[in-house]
Amino acid sequence: MSGILVKVNPTTRKEWFIIDSQGFEKTEKMEQAFRDVHGYGLSEYQNDPQKILEVEQRREQDYRQGQSVAAQIERQAHRE
Repeated sequence: MSGILVKVNPTTRKEWFIIDSQGFEKTEKMEQAFRDVHGYGLSEYQNDPQKILEVEQRREQDYRQGQSVAAQIERQAHRE
């Protein structure tokens, strides 16, 4: 399998994952959704290490924000 190995921020999540650029059939809807969110298509993303880093950093930030919101909701639920 070819792809790019990405290390997730070790202070928040401790796993590694591979972005596999082959063996992945994308649809027009997936391409458009990716373009709408990130401003460029999957092909550009897969061929530019800097864009990969930008997207993965945004995903990491979204993950941390989601975990924070979930923790706040959990605290509020147990307070009542």
